[in-house]
Amino acid sequence: MENKAETQAENAINQPPPEQAETESIKMRNGTYILHVYVEEARSLIPPDGNNTCDPVFIVTAFGTSKSTKDFEEVGSTSTIAINEHIYIEGADMTGEEIMNERIALTVRDHGITIFKGLIGTYELDMTYVYSNPNHSIVHKWIVLSNPEDTSFEVMRGYLKVGISLCHEEDKPVDLCIRENPNLKDRELLMPPHVKPTVVQMYIHLIKAENLPVMDKGLTIDAYCIVRFASSECKSSTYTADKATLSAYWYDEILLPVLTPSVSSNVTLTFWDHDNISKDDMVGAILLKFDNIRTGKHSSYFWANIYGAPPLSEGEQAEYMNRVPSCASHWRGRVLLNAWVEEEVKETYKKSKKIDDSNIKTKIRDEYETGTDYEIRVQVYSASALPYRKGKYSIRVQWSGVTLQSSSQETLNGSVDWFETCKRLIATIPQGAEQVMPDVFLYLIYDDQKISFVRMPYKDFTDKTKGPKWNQLIPDKSVGKLKEDWNAGFVKVRIYIGIYDIDNDDVSSYNWKKLVKPNYDKWNLYVHLFQCRNLPAADKNGLADPYIVIYCAGNEYNTRESPCECTLNPRWYETFCIPISITSIEESAPIVIYIYDYDEITSDDIMGVTFIEMTDAIVNPDIVPRPKWRQLSLGRKGTENGEILMSFSLFKGKALPNVYNIMPEFEDRTLEINILGLRGLKPAVGWLPVNKAFVRFDLNSLSLPGESIGIKSIETQPFESGSDPNIASTVTFKCKMPRDKIFSPILTATVHDYLFSGMSQPLIGSFGIDLAKYTPQYIAPSVLSSALTLSRLRSKGTKIFKLHKINEESEEIEEEKSKEIIESIQEDEDEKSYDITEDNIEKTISSISKAVIEEDKIPEDYSLEGREDQALLGVEKKLTTDNFSGPSSQTQKIENIDATLETFREMSKTDPKQFEKQEKVRKRQAKAKAEEERIKKEEAERSAELNFEEICEDSQRIFLKALFGKKGKKTIEVRIPNPAMYLPIGYNRTPDDSLKSYRYFIHEPLESTFLFQNLPFSELDIYRGQSRGIEDSLFTFNKKKDVAGELSTLECSGKFKAMIRITDYPPAKAEDEFMQITRMLLTKTKCTIRIYIIDALNLEQKDKFSESDPYVRIKLARKMRTDRDNHQEDVSNPKIYKAFEMSATLPGKSMLRIQMWDYNALTSDSKIGTTKIDLETRYFNKKWQNLAQKPIETRPLFIRSSRRPQGFVRLWIEIFPGKLTDPLQDISIKPPGEFEARVIIWKAENVPNMDIEGLSDLFVAVKINSLLEKETDTHYRAGSGRGCWNWRMKFQLTLPQPANIITLQLWDRDIFSGNDFISEISIPFDDLATEAWETDSQVQMFGESDDLKDRLLGKKREIFWVQCKKRNDDGEVVDCGKILISFEILPKKRAENFMVGEGRDEPNVNPYLPAPIGRMKFSLNPLTLISQLVGPELKAKFCLILLCALLCLIIVFTIPLLLSEKLSSLFFSLVSK
Repeated sequence: MENKAETQAENAINQPPPEQAETESIKMRNGTYILHVYVEEARSLIPPDGNNTCDPVFIVTAFGTSKSTKDFEEVGSTSTIAINEHIYIEGADMTGEEIMNERIALTVRDHGITIFKGLIGTYELDMTYVYSNPNHSIVHKWIVLSNPEDTSFEVMRGYLKVGISLCHEEDKPVDLCIRENPNLKDRELLMPPHVKPTVVQMYIHLIKAENLPVMDKGLTIDAYCIVRFASSECKSSTYTADKATLSAYWYDEILLPVLTPSVSSNVTLTFWDHDNISKDDMVGAILLKFDNIRTGKHSSYFWANIYGAPPLSEGEQAEYMNRVPSCASHWRGRVLLNAWVEEEVKETYKKSKKIDDSNIKTKIRDEYETGTDYEIRVQVYSASALPYRKGKYSIRVQWSGVTLQSSSQETLNGSVDWFETCKRLIATIPQGAEQVMPDVFLYLIYDDQKISFVRMPYKDFTDKTKGPKWNQLIPDKSVGKLKEDWNAGFVKVRIYIGIYDIDNDDVSSYNWKKLVKPNYDKWNLYVHLFQCRNLPAADKNGLADPYIVIYCAGNEYNTRESPCECTLNPRWYETFCIPISITSIEESAPIVIYIYDYDEITSDDIMGVTFIEMTDAIVNPDIVPRPKWRQLSLGRKGTENGEILMSFSLFKGKALPNVYNIMPEFEDRTLEINILGLRGLKPAVGWLPVNKAFVRFDLNSLSLPGESIGIKSIETQPFESGSDPNIASTVTFKCKMPRDKIFSPILTATVHDYLFSGMSQPLIGSFGIDLAKYTPQYIAPSVLSSALTLSRLRSKGTKIFKLHKINEESEEIEEEKSKEIIESIQEDEDEKSYDITEDNIEKTISSISKAVIEEDKIPEDYSLEGREDQALLGVEKKLTTDNFSGPSSQTQKIENIDATLETFREMSKTDPKQFEKQEKVRKRQAKAKAEEERIKKEEAERSAELNFEEICEDSQRIFLKALFGKKGKKTIEVRIPNPAMYLPIGYNRTPDDSLKSYRYFIHEPLESTFLFQNLPFSELDIYRGQSRGIEDSLFTFNKKKDVAGELSTLECSGKFKAMIRITDYPPAKAEDEFMQITRMLLTKTKCTIRIYIIDALNLEQKDKFSESDPYVRIKLARKMRTDRDNHQEDVSNPKIYKAFEMSATLPGKSMLRIQMWDYNALTSDSKIGTTKIDLETRYFNKKWQNLAQKPIETRPLFIRSSRRPQGFVRLWIEIFPGKLTDPLQDISIKPPGEFEARVIIWKAENVPNMDIEGLSDLFVAVKINSLLEKETDTHYRAGSGRGCWNWRMKFQLTLPQPANIITLQLWDRDIFSGNDFISEISIPFDDLATEAWETDSQVQMFGESDDLKDRLLGKKREIFWVQCKKRNDDGEVVDCGKILISFEILPKKRAENFMVGEGRDEPNVNPYLPAPIGRMKFSLNPLTLISQLVGPELKAKFCLILLCALLCLIIVFTIPLLLSEKLSSLFFSLVSK
């Protein structure tokens, strides 16, 4: 029986009508997730609080954890900074529901300001968005930052370039550093470039909530709501609900600004209870789709249900239920709200306020506080398989705030009969809530606690005529009374919910009257028990002592008195009769089958449970019903482990006197096990190494119950020592095999160590051999498929192809034959054509020596099925394997044409008649080159579409040589393969040495591909430990949780390798493939092993404050190779590119261990992880050996303490019999080179004055990548916006780098305060750096010339202007000065040979830097000094002031004279009179 409660929980409805129809497009699995964020670059970060520069730090927050990059200093608003840091955050043991509600927050803060004021910008996206992308990742994407805390929310706060991957522990790795497509570089935005980001205003009207849970001791709740979308959130007001109805009335209008388009999809409303002393308690959550809000689906008022944990419950499980509504065990009320979005708004707000509508309360009261009365009727019948066999139980049903409960009844062996009709109750459903009826919750009450429950949708109970049904319960983990999912019980109830009709109470017509306990019929249930297989280990030795318990309707039967000892595959072949009393077969409780492990001292451990409907039993059968394999589990999805084979019969009345004989028909067979050996064994006793391991086959596991056999076990001889012993023995014995495959047994075997001359034989582990896989009559004829066969040509119509024969051409074209060659190329009529159909294609293929295929036009009346491009490729591959040349031959033809033309040009100089033919050849050459490009394009498209099996059919698709061509005077690489499929190997020392190549890679180990299917021998894992009953083990210290979340000590302790077959008895002596392979397996060969390691990805951080310092260590048998001296510091994705060679004897100790270690200078090194490769498996694998070129595989690294990969390593391996004299292939990529970057700052123009006196003290700061910043000297008192420096700076670079950026900043120096930022310019020089590194030569940057004539002619010069930018007060980027610079990169050796000085120091050459002009000069003339200390405007003001002062002085001195003269003249005039 399926776990109905789980299904109902997954289908829980807690959304309004528009939300109910929506389903998630992707299903998240339970387990551990790793979030990997690669922070690459940032641009145009706007400093907070109006500052000119900021010191940004980049923070990633997920799974409740925040991690940050290093901080950067003095970054302007127009700068580009290269970050190139990896951040990893683990989400351990996440459920699918939890991960779907998680978000990733990318935040940029100014660490120079307090954390509350230093927000630059943020960006949030859902985990599900990342996981739904191809490869669960987004790579090289630009995101737009915004500041939700700022009133100008719509202003872009900068751009951040990131790569993000979210991988489950079982997912394939993702390389976020993959080479970016140059044509798409810096164009990849999470929002399309043609979409302009806009800010819209989202409104949510939060009206009221009813039936809220009691959250305080005062029997009420102080409720408030937090609305969150993307990075914005807003809180409503707090309302204390009344005690009578527990209703809260907010009437709040919540406004949130939303930046669109957005990759967040859910608007989350969380409801809380406010506490003054302790932390606030969460009530529940509601999720709304933003797209639905934006399209107006929620513009009208609607009701939404809240689900969560039981009231007043606490703990981790309660919090989980409150966060994830689909897993909740209680209804916590309903909320009335509406939501909409306004697109075109002048201003946006983030606030909560009261709704500005005086009629809103009246409207709500009239329209939404009136409702319809619904009745709920409940009849409680019975319960079965209850968790406690003694005590009183009752049943409680809750729906929409209404509770109905049965009486308490004493249980009888876990079974209770009530047969009660509860009094019907009325629930008023407010208007509009009929579309979102709450779920029905049924609880099992024991000791006044809700120990288990089942959640059911309302729509299942709208039919009044529907009868009762059995419901499986699940434990309420928030209560904590029950822990086992399988032990929650079954309850039979009948429920009806419908509109209440006071005038029509059809109690009698639909049997809703008082129930009367019915009469029971006596039946005999015959359980035909055959066997179990692959049961989980419940003892420390990796085995168990299983017995069975059968429970039905209060009756049970068990085999505890006779458990099957030391086996995981018990066989019974018995029939048990259980008398039961049931009303009918259809209404009977399910049959419950328990498998327990018998323990003498401690309590028995549950191994598995299965539930079977009584209707599966056959009534009065004439023969034993055919059995069926049934899955065992612990009652929860993901815990399935083991199967049981059984069937059931039912007979009414007395038990039958005859005992069933259910023994199947058997026949004698011969079992042959040709044992190669044991591999990778772990010690049986502590750290004591494995001495001499041997295998013991338990023949009792093949014997029939009650059968006595003479030999109970067969053992191999302990011969070789160590963890990889070769046994080289053949075990042959007679066994009984059933004729019917369903009864096939499993042979149990154990592996022991041989210590102290056999006095101690501790167990290493055990394994089972499923004999059904090796019996010929059981194995259906295998259908071998090949991806590239002529069968792919078959379709409804006949597809026509033309094969054009082309004469072979010599590689060396002699001059006297050039004319004939050209004519043969031009004469198309000489080409022979063959029409090939499906019937005669094989005949045609064998008759043609060399051809290429060209698809002809297909008539319109033909129809094609399948992939035409693959069909075409299939023919091409078939034709070009042995007798034909592929596209490479066409390329060779084109090369020969080029050679012919060179010869022809020489001839045309002396023969005028050849000019005409030369023109024709030129046209032919253009056509040939176009054809070559077409071929290359087709090849690229086909490679992208081919699967791995098709790729392996042609070694030329696995291994590609790098091609180089001329572009002007430079030699550049052409036809670079897709970086998502091929990795570069090696590098060319000269353009023609062909040392660089590309190799195809896959994202998984080769063992997971078709190459390792149908191997000649079997590999079986040996296990030790237990996965059941760990809770009772007091002295077990290596407990860990498995994938299903159960405690386990089970671990793989090695591998058993052998060839196994079952033949007739007695066996026929014939020379067959089995014997041939047997001899080959037993022949030892000394082989050379070559390991080529490319790189490692996503290595776990082992150092506390930095990334690991990884290096490689390789182990094979007792040999070890280490690369510790070449460890790399603080890197999680190291580039290794090393080749190692070791020797091994095969078959023999063949387990190759490739490990990554973390280097520690003071303490011992730490192991990062190990990947194991069995060389024998590859050595004897014909498919792998037939690969001329081996692909690169990606292998996970593991440690014992975690099931999650600790990283990945990419490599390929080659195995050669004998000793090789050829050197190892040099796969090293070009090593980083030391270079010197020389920057000359000549002068600046159009720089605004920064000081009050109208001048500036200018200097230029230069930063290259993360190197130390350097500055020019200061041009004091620079006027007219001009500065001059003639200053050289030298930077020591290591190339290549992920990103190369030079940033120039103009500053005004202040002595008594901080320097003033003026403007800046960031110049990427990736191409220049790449050219310098690849060619190891001196390169220069060119730009706009200082010379007006050159600027008019558009000529570029090595001395050029760069325009600096800044943001004005309105946030606009404006020009703010320009700088004349020179920039070149030199190899370090050349720089040492042609040394120059810093600044203007000697040697001042290449070029010579003269002293700057326009600088301030000392003078004894104060007027000269003053004129240099102030600007023109200040000079003019100063002159005006002097003139005014002089005028005042003149007035002051002249007025008394004039006045005295006037007075004297007046006096004399008076005297004279």
